[in-house]
Amino acid sequence: MEIALRIPMEEETIPMLIGGFCMVMSLALIGIIYFWITNRQHRDPLKWITAHFVFFTIAVILFLKELDADISAPMVAESNSLTMGVGGVIWAISMYCLMLGIRKLIG
Repeated sequence: MEIALRIPMEEETIPMLIGGFCMVMSLALIGIIYFWITNRQHRDPLKWITAHFVFFTIAVILFLKELDADISAPMVAESNSLTMGVGGVIWAISMYCLMLGIRKLIG
């Protein structure tokens, strides 16, 4: 008999984490877009930083959804592994975008 481990949380924790994260990231994205509109000489780096925010948000949402995954579904381990792997690749892309944006800002 296999015992499935889950992090004990109240039912609304994951939706609240996702909602709070999306609100904070939305404010940050609005700030970046504002800087992009008002600062003409740094538009190219800010495009890359905006891409970072978008990709990073997708990766974090995938990860948070896996914390609350249905453990009784068939092939749940494989599904979770695939989702976490995709989230990791998206996170790596977001970090590349961030580093490219910073590099373009610096010089």
